[in-house]
Amino acid sequence: MSGGAQTLRWTPTAAEYERALGLWRDASGQKQRMRNRGMAISVFAVVLMGVVLANAHGARVIAVLPLLLVLAIGIIWFRDLIPYWGLRRTLASTPALLQPVTITVDRDGVRSTTPSGSVFFEWSRWAAHIEIADLVLLGLSYESPAVSGILPRSSAPTGAAWDAVTARIRTQVPMHPRVARMAENEARGGWGWRL
Repeated sequence: MSGGAQTLRWTPTAAEYERALGLWRDASGQKQRMRNRGMAISVFAVVLMGVVLANAHGARVIAVLPLLLVLAIGIIWFRDLIPYWGLRRTLASTPALLQPVTITVDRDGVRSTTPSGSVFFEWSRWAAHIEIADLVLLGLSYESPAVSGILPRSSAPTGAAWDAVTARIRTQVPMHPRVARMAENEARGGWGWRL
């Protein structure tokens, strides 16, 4: 690795992984899609419960129990809990994800090194990035950030190093398309959205 390499060091926590997942899901629109599905399922269950209760004779409680299960599924989807449960399960079964990380960013790509090993991704492998004041997320797809692509500002040794890393990322990896569209709309004075 060469070309003005910048080195970032941090020890990830479960809360930081959850924050990164939440920001990516929110920015990519996945969270809103899950909320919409969850709302639709919940409304369907409540309406169907009303119909069943109005027309059921005798064993009303038994008739409503399956609909309560559907309502619970709708609430789980509305709260967007499934991805977070999966993340927690992954972190519990893979303690190496919580080991100290050294991330080196240079003109060739991003190298993530932990006590367990090292992985390198050329810039062309990254599909998109999302940047906020204290965090940059890189994704190998539009669906989720990569573990090796979570770069907190606190991991940079200096402000100049952070500025160099973010400048390199902006020139090498496109902004997530949904975030780019929203930024463009906001710049034109239309509806926008900020992270």
